[in-house]
Formats: sequence, C-alpha cells, structure tokens
Amino acid sequence: MLINVINVNPAIPIPGMLATSIQKSTQGRIERIASVVEQSKKYGLDIRFWEGITTEPLRCSSISKSHKQIVKDAKERKLPMVCIAEDDFILSAPGAWEFYLQNIPQDFDLYLGGIYSGQIHENRIMNGFSGFTMYIVHERFYDFFLNANDVDHIDRALGNFCFEKMYLLCNPFVVYQMEGYSDNHGRDTAHSSYLEKMKLFGRH
Repeated sequence: MLINVINVNPAIPIPGMLATSIQKSTQGRIERIASVVEQSKKYGLDIRFWEGITTEPLRCSSISKSHKQIVKDAKERKLPMVCIAEDDFILSAPGAWEFYLQNIPQDFDLYLGGIYSGQIHENRIMNGFSGFTMYIVHERFYDFFLNANDVDHIDRALGNFCFEKMYLLCNPFVVYQMEGYSDNHGRDTAHSSYLEKMKLFGRH
C-alpha cells in the first residue's frame, strides 16, 4: 500500500513565523524528509510526498486542508482506502508496517497506527483523540472526512464523532512522532510523555 506523506518544502516559510524560528523549521523539515527516505529504503515502503498547504491564515486550517487534498484525490480515483502519514512518522520496529497492514479491520472508518490521547475500549477510540501520525481512511468515510471543520485540528474535529464513527487502533501501536521543532506549535515539541501515558492503556 502507498503511504501518502504530507511534507512542507523547507524553502517555504510558514506565514507568521518569527525570523528566529525559520532556521529551526527549515532544519527540522530537512531531517524529516531524510528520515522518511531512510525508512522507505530500510523497510521497503512505497512513498509519495505531497506538498503541504501553508496558505491558510490558521495553521490548523492549512494542516486540515493538507490532509484533505489526499482524501479528495483518493475519492476521485475511487480508491477503496488511502493511507496518510505526516512527515515526522517513525515506525516503531522492523515489521511494524507489515503488521499494520495485516491487521486492517474489516469494519472501520479510520484505522490509526497510534495516538497520543484518547479514550480506548477494545481497540476502538471512544471519546476524542489526538494524533494523525499515520492512518488509513476507508472510502465510505471520504465525504465525512472532507466535510470536517477546517477551523480546528483535523484529528480533533473528527474526534468529536467517535461516538458514532468507527475509529480503530492498531494494537500495539506501530508508529510514533519524531521529536523536534513543530511548525504547528512554533516551538520544539516532545511527545514521549503522551506516549507513555497511552501505554497505561496497554496500547504499545
């Protein structure tokens, strides 16, 4: 299966970014590209890079539309499902990608490789979540995905509908995020504490 990776050109600054942050952002994006390429060679991944959208006044809106452009393309091409990843993804172990594919559920709207917050019951997300590091969208969910609110983070916007939609998790998690500078937050970020919290649910 093709992994559609969202990436922002290192040469394009994010609107509103402070001059002191541009160097960190550029270096971080270069490191992400190198990481994706290295993993693709190491694990035999089929990768397609998509240019992330940076033109929206709200960063969360740009991120949302970056994800949506891939789902829109999948819908137009009538694909049964599409896999999307952000360029800071790190596969958790050799064989993680194969394990993820082998355990694709028969009945799902979203199938996620890992999350950083959320209430989980029997591999189903029950009440909100954070983390679109890597996930698969089923074709039956394309329209709902494309109509999600653009003035909120796309994972949070869709997380409001956990009670009626089938959002399932791979168990154990197969992916986590690279540490470093975040264009979204405009600062260095660390996700390990959130991942440790999710381990309490027996998820990793």
